[in-house]
Amino acid sequence: MKATNRHFRTLGLNRRASFAEVKLAYKKLVKVWHPDLYVAKRPGMIPKVQEKFKEINFAYSILCEAFQEISFEQTKNTNDHNREKDSAKQFEFEFSNGDHYVGEALDGKMHGLGIYYFACGDVYKGEFVSGFRNGLGFYIHSTGSQYQGQFYDGKPNGNGVYNYSNGDRYEGEFVEEEMCGTGVYYYYGNGSQFIGQFKYGKPHGYGQYVAASGKVVGGHWVDGSLI
Repeated sequence: MKATNRHFRTLGLNRRASFAEVKLAYKKLVKVWHPDLYVAKRPGMIPKVQEKFKEINFAYSILCEAFQEISFEQTKNTNDHNREKDSAKQFEFEFSNGDHYVGEALDGKMHGLGIYYFACGDVYKGEFVSGFRNGLGFYIHSTGSQYQGQFYDGKPNGNGVYNYSNGDRYEGEFVEEEMCGTGVYYYYGNGSQFIGQFKYGKPHGYGQYVAASGKVVGGHWVDGSLI
């Protein structure tokens, strides 16, 4: 498991915690440390709160990936050891557009854990519900970009981490594949970062731009520009 004790401690758990306990602890912490709760009543705490929220999201994303890897490995080992017994649970689908699916299914649809290979070279590993990418997953683009986190109706929705092919990285909330909510964007090229609120893929709301030199510019942003 790639996760360390530190990631469990960030969520107030010990290393023996189950994934259900991880999800429950994460939901409770979000209700306490979400920056939106402090904008009106305690704006002076925003920097500290955003840093804490970033740590919580990062720890959760690492733990999600770790438990997902364990789940895949357990499924694989079970299938290898009991191939005949579990053969009915594993399916392979070939699609007319060249896509390919290997994994669990229910009533003729992708359902459970599986791997979806796109004809374009993209790969998705994770959870499916009634034929759609729903739940936790890991999406690898043929361009080199990668996303790991929550999906809904086939798109990143919820909390996740997106590593761009140019080296940039975003950790935070997504809505229909767009950065939307609270998060942190790391600019690989100049070593700076933006911590705050996003909408439609751009800084929008209260946030801080932190340069590599340590200089901080904070305030309210609209469509990516400070006002």
